[in-house]
Amino acid sequence: MSQDKDTQKMQELAQELARQFTASMRLQQSSTSGQHSGAIQPANANAAPTSAETDAKIAEMAKQLGSLLNNTAAQPGPSQETPVVTASKAQGDQDPFASVPEPSIFEMSFASTFARVNASVLAYENRELLDMAIDQMPIARFFEEAEAMAKEYPDDSIDDVVIRRLLHWFKNEYFTWVNAPPCVNCQGGTVGIGGVTPTAQESQDGAGVVETYRCTQTCSVITRFPRYGGMSKVLFKTRRGLEEVVDVTRRYTVDYDTVVSKGRRSIREPVLAKV
Repeated sequence: MSQDKDTQKMQELAQELARQFTASMRLQQSSTSGQHSGAIQPANANAAPTSAETDAKIAEMAKQLGSLLNNTAAQPGPSQETPVVTASKAQGDQDPFASVPEPSIFEMSFASTFARVNASVLAYENRELLDMAIDQMPIARFFEEAEAMAKEYPDDSIDDVVIRRLLHWFKNEYFTWVNAPPCVNCQGGTVGIGGVTPTAQESQDGAGVVETYRCTQTCSVITRFPRYGGMSKVLFKTRRGLEEVVDVTRRYTVDYDTVVSKGRRSIREPVLAKV
């Protein structure tokens, strides 16, 4: 009977935790919206709890839930006289994927790739980098040019034309495409001689590889050219190497070229729960 009460208590705590998490997210969104709009929130004696109060409540409930889980795990299991069917049923109730086979190497690889790519996309949501981009973009000019060109694109909205102007500016004015950088010593031509390991600072700035080039003129100086991935701070300085900052809808596409030749006989997506 005590174990049943603990289970009920855990369910209630879990539900309350979910409600508190939702309330916390809404509070953060409301706070962020208020900061961007510049609105001043009036004082109110019955105001909603602050973010700190909500976080403290969530932490306390999480602690209680953890304590209950530990107590449940420490309790002795069913006696030897307990039928195996009962134990199997209890285990099935706790783990809905208990009967699902272990993931294959292909499924593990896909899940790992998905998690890695999903995390890399978040780099484009970095507020500090977005603010840096906003400071360098002539957004007012984009809208002026878009209004002047509206007749050329009657089927497009003004926002669509603004994006066209942004892309034109980025490719032709702001960014420089580099196949082989000029020599750092004489500004002459260079030829690639391979890649080297990035320095600690280059890695910290986001360089995945550093290409090296030898001057084809008389000085023969070696030029290092780090290739920075994503939205690196260094790219805003070098301009060698922004559509998100104007709040446009975008899509990040990744080609997953692994081919599984064995035909599928059943749906096994729940296996990802074990990954």
